[in-house]
Amino acid sequence: MKSTKLTFLATLTLLGSFATTTIANADEATKPVTSSADVTIEKGDDTKPTDPIEPPEEPDKPTGQTGDLTIDYVTSLDFGSFKLGDNGAKSVKLTANKEREQEPKVQVTDKRGSGKGWTLTVAQTKVFKSAEHTLIGASLTLPAGTTSTSNATSDQAPTTKEVLVNDAPNEVMTAAAEQGLGTWVDTFEKEATTLEIPSGNYAGTYQAELTWTLSNAPQGE
Repeated sequence: MKSTKLTFLATLTLLGSFATTTIANADEATKPVTSSADVTIEKGDDTKPTDPIEPPEEPDKPTGQTGDLTIDYVTSLDFGSFKLGDNGAKSVKLTANKEREQEPKVQVTDKRGSGKGWTLTVAQTKVFKSAEHTLIGASLTLPAGTTSTSNATSDQAPTTKEVLVNDAPNEVMTAAAEQGLGTWVDTFEKEATTLEIPSGNYAGTYQAELTWTLSNAPQGE
């Protein structure tokens, strides 16, 4: 019996010592320690074009631009056909073309990693012309678009503006400093994308040229 008691007491003593040690270690564990996590971010690959976030309908095609600040694609605007009216101007919405389902859009990618901002402008560099005639008094309007991105956060969104397109560069989308990093899409509502055509023009198929320019700083800087 004595041996049994001694063994039992010894076991209790060992457990008591272990518990005391554990408490001491627990007290030490409450002291915070620090470690580090490091990464080096380089600017993006400037030899590979950036794919559209949403593959556009044909005949919209990626621009193929390479570099660290690019226009990746722009939708061609096709207003379809309509009949001339008797009087006044006819406002044609982009929804008139039933064959095109997607909203028109333009995509920009900034892989510089500098946060310096950028400005996208559009100008009509060739007037609406057919094989024989020039469309007189036509007025193209792009609404202020809605921005979207594939980035993890969207708090760096650039701003958009409504544009009455003419032969001067007009701001479409602007990223101030610390904005517009990564890939951004500006989507124009079809219902609000309009071409106003005065009466008195000739029948025919007309085409204009729009030039989109991306500069590496916010407008005015």
